[in-house]
Amino acid sequence: MISASHRRIFGGLALVTLAACGAPRPQASPVPATAIPVATAAATSGPPWLLLDAAVAPEVRQAVQAWASQTGLEVREADLRQAERQPPGDLWGVVGEEESLASLPAAWSGGSIVRVVVDPVRLASDARTSTLGPEVAEDEAGFLMGAAAGLATGTGLVGVVGAGQGEAWREGFEEGLRYSCPKCRLDTLAEPSQAGFGTDVVAVAPGTAVEAEGTAPWLVVFDDPAFAAAGGRVAARVRKAPEGIVAPALGRLWGGASGEAWAFSVEDGGLVTEVDAQAISPGRERLLREAEQNLAAGWLTVGGGG
Repeated sequence: MISASHRRIFGGLALVTLAACGAPRPQASPVPATAIPVATAAATSGPPWLLLDAAVAPEVRQAVQAWASQTGLEVREADLRQAERQPPGDLWGVVGEEESLASLPAAWSGGSIVRVVVDPVRLASDARTSTLGPEVAEDEAGFLMGAAAGLATGTGLVGVVGAGQGEAWREGFEEGLRYSCPKCRLDTLAEPSQAGFGTDVVAVAPGTAVEAEGTAPWLVVFDDPAFAAAGGRVAARVRKAPEGIVAPALGRLWGGASGEAWAFSVEDGGLVTEVDAQAISPGRERLLREAEQNLAAGWLTVGGGG
């Protein structure tokens, strides 16, 4: 069951932004980063500052800059792969992709410098390191995909391909489908192309490889934009959103907390849903946004709760 508390896993682990009642969340104006080569940042005696990996996604960059502006922390941007052996003076922390951070010299891992790793595969959290992912709240992702499928179907016939990483995703998906379309019928398929007559929406479970090209039904997918590029019609995509959890992670470290492993969950803004208005009308999308808001607030639970 999902609780209203934040999903943070301490010590070892780790479509449009969903906003309350369908309104887009306000975007903070980004603060221009100071683009400097790491190698030229001389050691100084001054206020602490934050170094941002030039390789991070624009959404993450904007979120970091907005947080730093509110905190009063200077942000400088650089290619971490060109870093010198010793870190620059007064550097408080580094935000970057795993590949860039893993390339830093050993001296960057010691001392008081904190790190925030975006969607890592190998790097783990420690006392000075917070990771954004890779863990995903599978039940929440399943619920949002199921709700989106129920709102996208016009016939009430929905197919599903794959089972996700475990029972949590499938349970969440079925609950989401019942939430938005109580009378919908669900069929399990091997491929979207095998959808029977009248099945107009097919959900693809996370980690499931399918051939999207030429599929007739609308697809509901997880975190993979390749479906649309391959010719598949994507009604909704639930994706991991590191830009939603990077600011809370930085705030915790700035406040003196130890590094943490942050999961991609609805509560922290780490899961967002993007929709195609041709598949899900604005009126129906509002129902999806309300469900997401209630899920994040704990008023709606997955796995047998209210």
